[in-house]
Amino acid sequence: MPSASPDLPRRRSASLRWALTALAAALVTVLTLAGPAAARGGEVGGTGTAYLLSDTFSTEASTSFVYGRRTDQIYVGDWDGDGTETLAVRRGATFYLRNANAGGAADHVQTYGRPGDVVVVGDWDGDGRDTFAVRRGAQYHVKNSLSGGPADAVVVYGQAGDVVVVGDWDGDGRDTLGVRRGAQYHLKDVIAPGPADRVVVYGRAADATLVGDWDGDGRDTLGVRRGAQYHLKDVIAPGPADRVVVYGRAGDTTLVGDWDGDGVDTLGVRRDPVPLAVEGLRGSGGLTSTEIPTAASGRLTTVAGAVPAPRSAAREVTVRVQVEAGLPVDGATFADVAMDTLNDRRGWGADGSVSFARGTTGQMTLVLASPATVDRLCAPLRTNGYTSCRTGSQVIINAARWAGGATAFNAAGGDIAAYRQYVVNHETGHFLGHGHVGCPGAGRLAPVMQQQTLSMGGCRPNGWPHP
Repeated sequence: MPSASPDLPRRRSASLRWALTALAAALVTVLTLAGPAAARGGEVGGTGTAYLLSDTFSTEASTSFVYGRRTDQIYVGDWDGDGTETLAVRRGATFYLRNANAGGAADHVQTYGRPGDVVVVGDWDGDGRDTFAVRRGAQYHVKNSLSGGPADAVVVYGQAGDVVVVGDWDGDGRDTLGVRRGAQYHLKDVIAPGPADRVVVYGRAADATLVGDWDGDGRDTLGVRRGAQYHLKDVIAPGPADRVVVYGRAGDTTLVGDWDGDGVDTLGVRRDPVPLAVEGLRGSGGLTSTEIPTAASGRLTTVAGAVPAPRSAAREVTVRVQVEAGLPVDGATFADVAMDTLNDRRGWGADGSVSFARGTTGQMTLVLASPATVDRLCAPLRTNGYTSCRTGSQVIINAARWAGGATAFNAAGGDIAAYRQYVVNHETGHFLGHGHVGCPGAGRLAPVMQQQTLSMGGCRPNGWPHP
């Protein structure tokens, strides 16, 4: 969550705030609840190493990456106070915190509590940083820093079977607790004895509940999930949802967080990477999974083998093909698909000007890399984790685009095979000396040197120099 200024309340509260099953508590010991619920805590739940996060309420992920182990306990919070929420892995009583939504080593490691403790996450003191609270029975041991040692506060909070949600209900920058009873929510603005400050009915008793600041006004409100559909409310009140969002799959585990620091909570999902059938490798462009990590190893490996140019031409270009280690790709199949594209009769060599051979060295290097590695290799060009580029003799393809195409291209009716043809031919066109051109007119076929990844401009998708 964003850090607070000295005289203004923090814009929103952070923490993963799931209440799918339970934690504990009524805000005072005099609040007793009927009905037990399994102790659960604030962990994300589910299994998997692939995370797909959306910065907007769209059906498409803005960020995807692989992190941790399949069975890790996962939490979400703003651990460093920069306004962006990221993941933490829990193994036993040790928490491994990341300050970026990407794979890689932990930025901070904290040991707190005991391996069997139930844990919730919140900004308990309003300093803009999320920390942990451990629950033991009806007691919460709240920590206001990411360090070991005794709790900063111990709160007695209801009964062990109660279902609890966490949020900043009044926009004061501090997370507090709420009790769910069926479809009724008893929310407290301070962690202290006394009756709930507000009681609201929302959704159905069987709904999975999530909490977030859906409109960026600094107050957390409720949402319910039904399958892959989310009914989100911008005020703490009964009535219809203010927006209904479809995201992910019905079997996904859902995360809530402010992934880009804009003050608005959005959705993410956790799932297992889905392997593609080996016999479908060529159709997948060589990919063995469509789950592309935001960052892989950063190390490029050259695909072995040499293939002569299929025909003579005025110019022969030998291409070295490299793939980044750690990507889910069969390098040989990727190389075959790319070289077939380059030497297609609709390609750059259709006029006899050029033909392409493959070798372990060459005049041109064709690279398939993760978004983070593309950004590094293409700099100072700004690819922003999204586009591909040509720099010098390197033609660098963003693996996320290779897996899923581009929004503008797809929306105009282009399929993934056509996009792969386009991105190889477009970036190779730069290597051959061609610059960008615009759409020649609405409804016409786009020139291959049009920036079709970003906008179609009314043109129809096209991957070929000589269609």
